[in-house]
Amino acid sequence: MIGNNFQRGSEWRKWDLHAHTPLDANWLDSETLNDEQSRKSFAKRYISFAKSQNLSAIAITDHNFCNDIENCLIPYLREEAQKNGIVIFPGFEITAKDGSGIHILVIFPEDTDVKIILEIVKKCFKAGTNLQAKDTPVSDKSISEIKNIIKEANIDSIFIYAHADSENGVLHNGTIKGIRRIEEWHNNDVEIVQMSKDKLELGGFYKSVFIEKDPKYYRKIAYILASDCRSINLDSNKDNGRCYLGEKFTWIKADLTFKGLRQAIVECEDRIYVGATPEKLSQIESNKTKYIDTIEICSKEPTDYWFKQSISLNPELVSIIGNKGSGKSALADIMGLLGNSKNTEYFSFLSKDKFYKDNSADKHYAKMKWVSDDNYTKEVNLIESYNKSEIEKVKYIPQSYFERVCNLIDNQKDFKKEIEKVIFKHLKDEEKLGVEDFDSLIKLKKDSVAKEIENNINELKTIAYDYVIVSNKLLTDNKKLNKSNLDELTKQKQSIEANILALEKNKIVKPTNNTNAEKIKELTEKIIKKKEELEKLQIQSDKYAKQLDELTNIKENIASIRRYYDNIASELSEKLSKLNIKMENIIVINENNKILEDKEQELKLF
Repeated sequence: MIGNNFQRGSEWRKWDLHAHTPLDANWLDSETLNDEQSRKSFAKRYISFAKSQNLSAIAITDHNFCNDIENCLIPYLREEAQKNGIVIFPGFEITAKDGSGIHILVIFPEDTDVKIILEIVKKCFKAGTNLQAKDTPVSDKSISEIKNIIKEANIDSIFIYAHADSENGVLHNGTIKGIRRIEEWHNNDVEIVQMSKDKLELGGFYKSVFIEKDPKYYRKIAYILASDCRSINLDSNKDNGRCYLGEKFTWIKADLTFKGLRQAIVECEDRIYVGATPEKLSQIESNKTKYIDTIEICSKEPTDYWFKQSISLNPELVSIIGNKGSGKSALADIMGLLGNSKNTEYFSFLSKDKFYKDNSADKHYAKMKWVSDDNYTKEVNLIESYNKSEIEKVKYIPQSYFERVCNLIDNQKDFKKEIEKVIFKHLKDEEKLGVEDFDSLIKLKKDSVAKEIENNINELKTIAYDYVIVSNKLLTDNKKLNKSNLDELTKQKQSIEANILALEKNKIVKPTNNTNAEKIKELTEKIIKKKEELEKLQIQSDKYAKQLDELTNIKENIASIRRYYDNIASELSEKLSKLNIKMENIIVINENNKILEDKEQELKLF
C-alpha cells in the first residue's frame, strides 16, 4: 500500500475508476494466467502500461469480482503498483435487479482484504451462482440491498453509476424509464456517475440533466469519465469500440487514498475535473519560474536534525498551519530570504532577537528549486540579507511589516507613502516610465497632462479664431446683398416675362404690306431685347443660387467647428475639473445663428 505521507498535500492526478482485467468475460486479449508467475508477469505489464498513461489511481472492477480468490489478480496488481507510486482500489461491477439491470461499480478502500470482498459479492447472488459465467449473471438484489450487505460487513464503500448513458446505464432509455428512473437516479447510496463524454459534449436528454439542470433530475453528484477497459493494447480498440486502460480518465485533486477520493466527492466542483488538463496545471506549465518546487534546509551541525529538512511545496499552497513554535515563521522567512525579499529587516525568526541571538546562524544554510529548474539555486547562509545586486524573486510581507503598515493608518502621510511604495513596487517596468519612485511617476504624469491641456487650449483658440473669420465674412456679404435689390430684380423679371408673353400673342404670321412689316420688325426687336434682359436676370438669379449654396456650406462648416469644439471641450473640461478650474473661465465660443438664418431667407426669396 502507498504510504499516507503526501508531503505536497492534494495534487491533480489522473484516476481511472472503472478498469477490468482478464478475469472479466469481455477481456479482449488472450491471456494465460494459470500460475503465480504468469499472474505476476501480467501485473507487471498492466502497471507498466498504466504508468505509460500517467495514471496514479486505478479501480479494478471486474464483473462479479471472481469465482476463486486464488485467481484474483488484485494482490499482484497491488504489489506491482506500489513499486510505481500507483494505488489500486479493489472493487467489482455488478448488475442490480433495478429496471432491466442497472450496472453499478462498487469501490473499497485500498487495503481491503479481497477475501471479504468475495464474500460480499456471493451474498448478492443466489447460492451456487457461477459469478464468472460468460453471460454475466444478474444479481437478485437492488442497489440499496447491495449497499446494506456491505454495511453489515462493516466496510466502507463508494457506489458509482457505471456508463450511465449507455446500455445498462441508469439514464439510458433502454434500462429504466419514467418515475422509476428518476427515483433510482436520486438514490443517495450512489455518489458518482460515470458518463461516456465531457458534459460540454452532451446533447438532448443528457444535456438537460447535467447542463440545463432539469429540476426532476437535478442532484449534486460527482461526474467522471473512465475507460471501462478491456485491454492494455493501444491498438485493440480500433474495431470494437472498447477502450484501453487509461484511454478515458478523470483528473482528481486528492491524496491517493480512499479518504482522498471521499473528500473529492464532497468538493467535486473544485477537486474533480473532466478534460485534457486542469486550469491550474496549465498555469504552472506556462509559468514554471513563478512556482517553488522544493525548499531544502541543512546544518553544519551533525546533531541538528531540526535544520535538516527537505520540504516539497504544493503549487496551490495558500497557508502554513501549525502550533506556536512549530516553525511557520522560520519557513516563511527562509523562503523570503531565498527569494531575495527586500523586507529582511522585518523578519521575525531570522532576526537578532531570535535566531541570530546565539551566533549560530552562520552554521545553517538553505536552498530552493523552482519548478522550471532541475537543479537547486545556490546555497544561502541564513545569516545573509537582501542582495541589492540581484532580482527580488519572492514578494514577502512579514507579519511585523504588516503590523507596521496597519499602525501607520493613524499617520495618514506615512501610511499614504507606504501604500504608494507598494503600488510602485508592483508596477511593470514599462509602466514605471524609467523613474525610481511613485512621486517621480506622479510628477511625470502631471506634467504630461498639463502639456496636453495646454495643447488642447491652443487648438480651441485656433478654432475660435476661425469661427470669428467665418462670421465676419458672412456680415460683409450681407452688406453687399440687401433685400431691396433682390425685390427690384424680382419685379424686373416678372415684368419682362409679361411683355414677352404679350408680344408673342400679337405677332402676325404672314405680313401683307410694308407698314405691317415695320411693326413686325419693331415687335421682334422688343422681344429680342426683353430676352436679353431676361438672360441677364437669369445670370443674377444663378449668382444668388450659388451664394445660397455657399451659405449652406458655411453653416455646415460652423456646425462641424462646434461639434469639434464640444468634443475637445468635454475632454478638456474633465481634466480641468481635477485641477478645480472651470472651462468657461478659460475659453468660450459665442454663436449668432440669426444672421445666417436671415441671409438664407433673403436668398430663397428669388
